[in-house]
Amino acid sequence: MLRAPIVVATRRPPSRCSFVATNAASSAATPSSSTSRATPQQSSKTGPVQFLGFAQSARQDVAGLLGEMEGPGWVHRLHALSSIALDLWPPESPHWRVAGPLVVPPAVSSSRQFRQETTADLSVRRRPAAAAAEETDLAPDCDDASSSSAQGLGPKARATVLQALCELRGGEAATKRNASVLLASLVDFRGVSGAHKEAGLAYQLSLEDLHRCICAVAGSSAASEALKDSPLKSFVTEGVKRLSQVLDSLALTDLLALCKAAKRLELERSSVEEELRRRLLQVAKANSTSSSAESGRRARTQQGLPTLSEEREVVALVAAAQALGEVGVLRSPHVRQALLPDSLSPGDAAEILQHALPAEGSLSSAHEVVVAQATRQIVTRAKTLSARQIAAATKGVLALQARGDEFSVQQAAKVLRALWPRVVLRQPYFGPKELNDILWAYWWQLLYSRQEMAIAGATQAHPVMQPRGDASKSAEKEAKAAEDLCAKLLRPALERLGEMPLKQVAACLTSLAPPVRPPDVMSESDRSLLRQTLETVFSSGIQASDNFTSIAEDARQASSVSAFAEGWMEDFWSSELHSLTTSELLELACGLREAGMDMHVWPLTAVVAEVDQRLRPSGRSRPPVELSHFLLLRLCRVMDLWHGHEVEEVLKHLLSNPEAVKPLPTSYFVAVLSALCDFAVPKELPLRLVSSFLDRVEQGERSVQPEQWAEILRAIRPLDEWPSFDRITPRLLQRLVPHLSGLQPAALASVLTSLAVKPVPREAHSSGSALAVHSPLERIPLVATDAVRQAVEAGQWDFQQAVSVFDALGKLGWYGEPAIASLLGYAAETPFLEPHAPLMLPLVRACTSLRVHHAPLLHKVVLWYCWCYAYLWPKPLPSEKLDELLELAEHLMELSFQSLEIQGVLAENLKNPNASARQSLALLSVLARFSHFPPEFKETCARVCSGSTDTDLASLTPADLVNAFNVHLCAVFDGPAALKHWLTEDEGMKTFFQVHTSQKWYQKQDQERTTFLQSPAFLTLRDAAEKEGLELRPSEPGEVYHVELVSRDAKERLSAWSDNPPVALVCIKSKEQLRWYVPITAAESDAQELELQNRCHQFRFMFRGAVQKIRHLQAMGYRPVVVWMSEWNGLATEEERRACLRAALGQPGAFRPASAEEEDAYR
Repeated sequence: MLRAPIVVATRRPPSRCSFVATNAASSAATPSSSTSRATPQQSSKTGPVQFLGFAQSARQDVAGLLGEMEGPGWVHRLHALSSIALDLWPPESPHWRVAGPLVVPPAVSSSRQFRQETTADLSVRRRPAAAAAEETDLAPDCDDASSSSAQGLGPKARATVLQALCELRGGEAATKRNASVLLASLVDFRGVSGAHKEAGLAYQLSLEDLHRCICAVAGSSAASEALKDSPLKSFVTEGVKRLSQVLDSLALTDLLALCKAAKRLELERSSVEEELRRRLLQVAKANSTSSSAESGRRARTQQGLPTLSEEREVVALVAAAQALGEVGVLRSPHVRQALLPDSLSPGDAAEILQHALPAEGSLSSAHEVVVAQATRQIVTRAKTLSARQIAAATKGVLALQARGDEFSVQQAAKVLRALWPRVVLRQPYFGPKELNDILWAYWWQLLYSRQEMAIAGATQAHPVMQPRGDASKSAEKEAKAAEDLCAKLLRPALERLGEMPLKQVAACLTSLAPPVRPPDVMSESDRSLLRQTLETVFSSGIQASDNFTSIAEDARQASSVSAFAEGWMEDFWSSELHSLTTSELLELACGLREAGMDMHVWPLTAVVAEVDQRLRPSGRSRPPVELSHFLLLRLCRVMDLWHGHEVEEVLKHLLSNPEAVKPLPTSYFVAVLSALCDFAVPKELPLRLVSSFLDRVEQGERSVQPEQWAEILRAIRPLDEWPSFDRITPRLLQRLVPHLSGLQPAALASVLTSLAVKPVPREAHSSGSALAVHSPLERIPLVATDAVRQAVEAGQWDFQQAVSVFDALGKLGWYGEPAIASLLGYAAETPFLEPHAPLMLPLVRACTSLRVHHAPLLHKVVLWYCWCYAYLWPKPLPSEKLDELLELAEHLMELSFQSLEIQGVLAENLKNPNASARQSLALLSVLARFSHFPPEFKETCARVCSGSTDTDLASLTPADLVNAFNVHLCAVFDGPAALKHWLTEDEGMKTFFQVHTSQKWYQKQDQERTTFLQSPAFLTLRDAAEKEGLELRPSEPGEVYHVELVSRDAKERLSAWSDNPPVALVCIKSKEQLRWYVPITAAESDAQELELQNRCHQFRFMFRGAVQKIRHLQAMGYRPVVVWMSEWNGLATEEERRACLRAALGQPGAFRPASAEEEDAYR
């Protein structure tokens, strides 16, 4: 393909068509400026060229060449230009896309007189001396337009102009309309003065030229308008009729091309097909009596007939058999002999491959033989293939990949591996479409091999890497091969993206789109390169630059600037858009958005506007649009792009009907559902889709893999509410639970994380059939924790994944001691690094939620957090880091883990200028509950309490106010005497705590008292106490702490400082009782020994607010008596409860093991 510009002198020919040269000269740069366009070798150094800039260079070439043409009239210059263009510009050249407005005069269709004069100029008018000859010679072959005996264009010259006009691509409606008028004038039956219709151009041309013209018209987009009831329609109709009379003289290749052209033109072709079928059957029966292909070859040699390989028609024969569905031809000895290695050339093998598959239906053994023979010849002699033959073989590979069966994919892989060295070597010589086809073929094959490797652990279908038996090294070699493919094919293809038509850009972006299922072949750096390339290629009205990065930056800054520096660019861009079908426009928009392009900048805005125009309903009906499975998925992945546009309505209408998405394969359905749930779509839509999908699965219409169930659950769980009529989550768990332990580690982690986003409420477990022991909601905690243990012990997770799973188990409240032991052991053995700093908070939060106090691990976390605080994070801490510190300290306080290091960090931040009033109060509260009162405590307390505005107080939540009262409460009970005196005597302090915080504290105590009095625990405790003769009563409202039962004369005995302190019976609820406790002095051990170190097997340990309550009750003069609700609710008889109560009264503070751990309704 020609990419260097043609440097010619621009001049205006003195003719009636001078406006063409004038427009060209005014819209094109000077000849010297056109030489600045980069060649392929230059573009590899300077980066991709701009899309409009490349078109501008091509336009300069056309304008310069048009100005160079000479002749007595403009039609003669048009003929000269057509002759040169057909020889000089390949079909894929960008010159055909920009030449239309320059070479087709705009006055052709606007002026009737001009059309008449144009027809007159095109006519062959003989001189008077030749008048007699005119009557006898109705079809003169005036090849020379300036012949001494004629003026205008002769038939052969007309054919040249017609073929050139048919090669024009793109162009606005006016250009196409003007080209249609010219085409009609070229083939008008008045082309020879006085001739009749039967003597028009279709009868003046030679058979060879006529055949070429018909094929050119059939493949032309410029001739589409002219074919509607015009002389051009008559021309092709008469031309096919004329050729139909001499079909036996046409070569098989020409006959096949004529058949396809007639089909595209919707002309009568029965006689053409009949002749084509006759020839095929003649070949099939030629050696039907021969016993072998060799005997058939000898028979043809003896008869003096050339073999198929010698005739070089084997490609046309196979293509004709595909077009007509004549499979029997492929089984004939004649064809089999032509496919033998010593007969079939590698070039023919490359051409055959794209025709070797049936147009429809299954693959027969005859097709498999043709494919295998062609593949073998390509593989063995790939080094001899030219660039064109490599491109033809790639088309065959795409056809094989489209079949999708194992045989076709394996044959495609063999061809691609054999072609790879030649593809790398010949890469600069491929045209844009050829390069796009090659990229598509290799990329599809790479994605397929990745999926195969993920399933089977090895791949036989890699497009670059030879299959090897050593599976252990396959992953490493595959990664190197993928990087090699990116470096030698992907990146060079992206550098030439600006040279491609918009249709090929859309196809290229589609091939590079993220796959249906991960992993993505492209790395983050490759995606970034694609984004920068698109920003450069579609930069808005910016001149090309040698700096690739600066171009991308300039493109971002010029988003508000007009994209078109010259007037013709807008028409060219519109013609490029109009050349795309609606599906291709959608693919282009998806590709641009997937690459990270801003949805509010050109060209994405222009593409979306064009889509809106095409999909806008006319009346009550909306234009139909055909969506492939993958295109539907891509539309859902960029759902934010369609908000407020017509595509949003199309998707809403489609996805609202579950029957409409029924044809989607399971993998595509799962991917579409995941994409939908990533955006703020109405939740009823995905819920309805999943419910319908589950119905089809239960009816046996669908087969779903466990990993796909996991993806569905991950997508739908945040949207599913309880209670739900469809019971989507329980139905999904029912399908997933049996396979949970067999899931891939990443899928298992995803399931647990998605369930933790919205844990199933407790009432779901106790409603209806969920009470059954084998229900999925009851089974999944045990199954999940066992699967977690297996994954951790097998080393299948990194530390980040293990912490995320631990945090998910904490949110779900799923406790399994072997799994917890494995996770704690893994965390204890892992050396903490800088990337692990954000994981400290989830780790401690999971410990609190699961009631796990592993002091050595907590100490390790605190030390690492303090190290990060000292050396990594800015000082003073920003507000978000301060919130993280407060949450971590809150969890450590609830776990009753005392640490001077964390207390020092908290004290240091009392004077943090970034701390808000809420954060300062939280710091004071945590320090007070830690019983740590540094010198800054009083100063900060005075500043915050006296300086808090109404706005600051209004921002405090009820939990903040309760915690703020702890500042006063803990300081009074645990603080130094001076601080206690100041808090109780200072009017400002008294006002702040009494007015703003105490109310919420006492409300909380009253709520706990009401909850206790309404619980079964109150009745059983009261009855047991009465039977034992204990004078106990519930605590009165307004007490500092709610105590379940106290001595009736508690107030009198507290005021009298009696030697017999009153009893305070405190119920330790399950959420306040540790499940796991390992002291700080415990030695390091593996997971199995770590499980034995858990002291909760022998004793009970309280945590959370119960520790502070017991401490303060002792300070108030009570004798606390602890009743563990996990034990109490497990007692079945009155005698057992009385015995338990006696033991608690007789041995206060003694912690005994319990036989069961059950969640309590009193929570």
